[in-house]
Amino acid sequence: MRAAHVLVEDFGPTIGVPTEVTILIADTEEDLPMVVNGMGTERYRQVCADSAGMLASAAPSGVRVSTFSEAFGGEFYTLQSANETQVRELASSDSKLTATLARLSAGRLAKHAAILGRPEEGNELAVRYAGQYLTLGQTIRDASGPFNAALNYQTDNIQYYNHPLAGSGAVPVFESRRRPE
Repeated sequence: MRAAHVLVEDFGPTIGVPTEVTILIADTEEDLPMVVNGMGTERYRQVCADSAGMLASAAPSGVRVSTFSEAFGGEFYTLQSANETQVRELASSDSKLTATLARLSAGRLAKHAAILGRPEEGNELAVRYAGQYLTLGQTIRDASGPFNAALNYQTDNIQYYNHPLAGSGAVPVFESRRRPE
C-alpha cells in the first residue's frame, strides 16, 4: 500500500505521467480440496472479494484493487494450470529447477502445511506459485499500455515473472521494501 501511495501521489506527478496501480488479491486456490471442502468455492471467492474491498477503501485515489479472477477472468486460471503443468514437466528433467522448487518448499514448510491442511507433497504449492508468477509475467507482457511492470513483496517467486517458460521479453519487476520505522 505504501508503494501504491508513492507511485500515484509522488512518482507519477514528479515525472508528469499519470500512474495507474492495480493491487491484486490472489483468488486462485479454489480448486484445493481444503478450500472446496472447508469453506466452499463461493465463500472463498467472497472472502477474497471482501479482502479486495477492504484494501480498496484504504487505497489512495487512482489505485484499483481487484482479485485475479475479476481482473483477468477465468483465462488466468486456465493459463496458470497450463503453466503449472509445464513447470512439473520441466522439473522432471531439470535438476536445477527441481532443487529450486524443493528449496522454496522447504523454506515455507509451515506456511504450505497450513494452507493445505497437511504437509506439502511433491513441491505442489511451489509449483503452483511458479505457475502463477509465470502467468502474471505473461499477462503483463501481453497487456497494452506505455509501461507495465510488477511490484511485488520480497519473495523467491519473483524469478518466475521472467522465467524462459513465460515467453520472450522481460517484465520489469520491482520489490517493495518496507522503510525502517
